[in-house]
Amino acid sequence: MRKNIERVGGTLSIESKQGEGTTFIISIPLTLAILNGMALSVGNSTFTLPITSIRQSFKLGSEQKLIYNTDGSEMILMRGECYPLIRLHEVFHLDTPVTELSEGILIQIESGERIACVFADELVGERQIVVKPFPPFLGKYEIKKSGLSGCSILGDGSISLILDANSLMKANL
Repeated sequence: MRKNIERVGGTLSIESKQGEGTTFIISIPLTLAILNGMALSVGNSTFTLPITSIRQSFKLGSEQKLIYNTDGSEMILMRGECYPLIRLHEVFHLDTPVTELSEGILIQIESGERIACVFADELVGERQIVVKPFPPFLGKYEIKKSGLSGCSILGDGSISLILDANSLMKANL
């Protein structure tokens, strides 16, 4: 029983007093956190980026330019600085009609000292979401190393995957 409770992030405490009895205290988290996030769409999928990870969002304009690093990776040149580009549809192998930078939206993200630009189809809007952990059986796929930290069930019943800026940059840069 203890392993099943711990598998969902809960705890089991047992307190015994001689002559009085035994108390079992089972704590199971309903949620891990409530997060202010920005919803993004990529094809038919919805992602949420924590607001704290976002520096700015913008359409590719005359002030920004797509360039290529010496290793061939894409960069966004903006205000004299270069930022690596992460295309979510490529990272997560999603079909979308929006593949040209001029058609979608760029979101500049940061984590610690790292800064990058993420490309998505569109911004859906800001929302508060309840963060749910991934089911334990998905642990063998190392999902968290791919840039995802959890998921949330939205008001319409659909699922939004929550992006983790730090692991997204580590996995793709």
